[in-house]
Amino acid sequence: MKSCWSLRLSKCLFCFVLLSICVPSFAQLEKQKADSLVATKEDYLFPIFPGKPNLLAGSMGELRSTHFHAGVDIRTNNIIGIPVRAAKEGFISRIIVGTHGYGKVIFITHSNGNQTLYAHLDKFKGALADYVLKAHYAKKSFELDLFLPIDSLLVKQGDTIALSGNTGGSQGPHLHFEIRDSANHALNPLAFNFSEIEDTYAPYASKIALVPLDSNSRINDQFGRVEFYLLKSGNAYTFPKPILAHGRIGVELLANDRMNNSAFRFGINTLEMFADGTKVFNQAIDQIDFLETQGIQNIFNYKILKKRGLYFNKLYIDDGNNFPYHNQSINQGIVTIRDKSMPITIVMKDTYSNKSEVAFSLQPSPVTENILVMDALTKPIDFDINKNILKITSRACGNNMLKIIAGGNVTIQFPSYGTALQKVYLIDLKKALPDSVVSCAGSIATNLKRQINSGVDYNYKTD
Repeated sequence: MKSCWSLRLSKCLFCFVLLSICVPSFAQLEKQKADSLVATKEDYLFPIFPGKPNLLAGSMGELRSTHFHAGVDIRTNNIIGIPVRAAKEGFISRIIVGTHGYGKVIFITHSNGNQTLYAHLDKFKGALADYVLKAHYAKKSFELDLFLPIDSLLVKQGDTIALSGNTGGSQGPHLHFEIRDSANHALNPLAFNFSEIEDTYAPYASKIALVPLDSNSRINDQFGRVEFYLLKSGNAYTFPKPILAHGRIGVELLANDRMNNSAFRFGINTLEMFADGTKVFNQAIDQIDFLETQGIQNIFNYKILKKRGLYFNKLYIDDGNNFPYHNQSINQGIVTIRDKSMPITIVMKDTYSNKSEVAFSLQPSPVTENILVMDALTKPIDFDINKNILKITSRACGNNMLKIIAGGNVTIQFPSYGTALQKVYLIDLKKALPDSVVSCAGSIATNLKRQINSGVDYNYKTD
């Protein structure tokens, strides 16, 4: 037989078809090499190019707008059709084919009770491909969700079970890979010490934000959320000047992790906050219960995400946050400032124990009614809602009284603080739910209807 490489260019396609004949041992050698690779800790094999350096586009535990990211996204260099290997010996227990979500998915159940999941696939391979094709014809449907009998489709570690793709809700070619325990909790794949992923970079921080948590709390003498840019020195981040504060304060952090040779931003698995040397907040996301992800908006500032697309992680446990990730937290992570300065340290750690810190100080400042500077008003009267506080800002005029109308009842409130040109009124919405408010500068209809408490089923009907 002539060598494939000696064929003319016009017969190159024929050469490609005959490649396996010309070099019959190539696929076998690759298979043997994959089978011989041993991944540490429970013997999981990396599913894409095992034994070679790999890059990620997403890590486990990242905050998404509606859920926690439950696995890792393995890059395929924008290529569809990369062989996907079985991470461990087992049997294929479930197959999903869908136009949304994970797209084409394979679940493999292993002898230890764990499962591995491979998502956004392009094509299934081997006997699995035949099984799925028959199911399409039998059900006369593209959409499939098949639970397979035990031992019906066995796989060995390193078997090629599919080709990587871009199906479902994928934003680009990659493989989404998960490891789940017997209770269907997602585990952190990076905790299994895959040598294919290198990470020597510590997490980095961009900003902190401070949030007054009741009407008697202040940041720089005012009520309202304030953001502060951080200065970087190595793996240390600081805000060099003391920040004036009073009362119950919540801290938020804008930060991400990073990895070697990657321009992507990743989530941070472990966040700790210390107030005056005492740990008051701890968040460690090392496994995810899929039944609990609906409340994820309580972990980050959802309002800021929707307005500006930024994930500020709350370093305090907000109303409705019942996640089990916050053991070792004291007073829900809320810092109370009264009569002494409070040094704050935030520690960020990733799966590979790379660590960085944020440090700043809160300096006590008594509540005052008269302040020197406020942002200029763009309207004669305006309002905002922070937590359970309705904040009314009005141009100063007349006697500066504010009429609060709630259900036909009228009460009078004087300013909480202000300058000579404008006044601020703070209304606790747990005590009153105004239909409207009126000052000498104008009026506002709030459109507030009902108070709904966290974690309570509630039905409300309106036109």
